[in-house]
Amino acid sequence: MEVLQRNQRNYMGEDLDGLSLKELQSLEQQLDSSLKHIRTRKNQVMYESISELQKKDKALQEHNNLLSKKIKEKEKELTQEELQNSMEVNPNETQPLESMITTAAGLVSFLLSA
Repeated sequence: MEVLQRNQRNYMGEDLDGLSLKELQSLEQQLDSSLKHIRTRKNQVMYESISELQKKDKALQEHNNLLSKKIKEKEKELTQEELQNSMEVNPNETQPLESMITTAAGLVSFLLSA
């Protein structure tokens, strides 16, 4: 047990005064080897994390594109419905296009918030 505690202190850079040159070199090699393993594992974890984030990013972009497409389709439907409704109410008089677009945009906002 005491040997383990002494080794742990040595790994922490403590109680090095009693070590010979050969023991110090061995300790240094062990620490270098451990550090290489740690860095390799860290890089692997980071790569996996980046890969997972890229997959999530791609999925979110696809979902965003789908939602944008649905919004455009809904806007088109509402504009057509509004135009048809205005023609049915008063077939001899048409609303200005800007008014219809404003109304359609309001309806889209309402439908999306529901």
